[in-house]
Amino acid sequence: MNDPERTLTAPPPPPQPAEPPPTEVEKLVKQAKDVDMVYQAQHLLGLGAELTAFTKQRDAALKSYETVFPSLEADWCEQHTLVLELAKQLKGVFNDAERKRLVHQYVCPQLNKMQDTITAVENRRTASIGTLEKALSEAREKENQGKALLAALLDNARVVASALAQVDKWRAEIKDLLAGPKQARAIYVFWFKLAPLHWAVRPERLKDSCAFPEAEDAKALCPSASVLTLPLRVGREHGAWLFDPKCFEAKADAAWIALNSQCGFKKARVLAEAKFKAAPDDLASSEKTRDAQMKGLDEAVQKALEQEKPIDQCCTPAAKKTDEPVAAS
Repeated sequence: MNDPERTLTAPPPPPQPAEPPPTEVEKLVKQAKDVDMVYQAQHLLGLGAELTAFTKQRDAALKSYETVFPSLEADWCEQHTLVLELAKQLKGVFNDAERKRLVHQYVCPQLNKMQDTITAVENRRTASIGTLEKALSEAREKENQGKALLAALLDNARVVASALAQVDKWRAEIKDLLAGPKQARAIYVFWFKLAPLHWAVRPERLKDSCAFPEAEDAKALCPSASVLTLPLRVGREHGAWLFDPKCFEAKADAAWIALNSQCGFKKARVLAEAKFKAAPDDLASSEKTRDAQMKGLDEAVQKALEQEKPIDQCCTPAAKKTDEPVAAS
């Protein structure tokens, strides 16, 4: 019969093995997840206000662009006729062979020199750059490009108008050069400055009929012409050109989403910053670590030596004596 005072107790569970401490990689992953959760919360809280502000800005920019688009397109077409006439005049002064000779002999060496300098600076910059530092730098650059694209789209009307005005200034400069002793300079101004900008902002509906002759493209004449950037950050790679106003909203929305979405450039930069701050590997941080280690070097060495226990000779047991005679040999 069961004893009511007797109770059955389960045996204690076996001791669980201690979890190993997290590795440095696991620490970084956890911190990145924590930052990601904070970012998402802050992002969602501010997204509504940011989106409302963007929508108002986009609608105002679209209204302005719709108003000026017909006149901007007409101005470009009128300017295009003048640019073609100027190109014909230049080719009358410098035939194709002479123009290519001057470009290859005088223009390309200068651009090549500039390209070499840019490459040397970049190589020196990346020689000591850490992995996380590089990832952060790239994330920031992509975010800046996204911001530039969105800004160019929202300011498209003004930027295109500024580009047309710049082309007119260069046309006047070239006319003055052709009338004086420095005619050769006109080659550089036209083919490496005026023409790329003029064709970059051309109306989208004319992109095929008014395409820039491939053989006369600056990069075809001199590959290192890529070191030259269009002024005012305009052109198709930056978003400012004479596209149909009906496409304005879609282009602006796509640029905003690429910058602000959960997979956008801003979030990528925030996560890259968190990883870098957790384990900075730039040169300045490495130098600080070196200096700190140097200051504590004596103490660190002496503490390391303390791990070796001393040998006390006084307490060593004496050799056991014996009274037995030594056997004669």
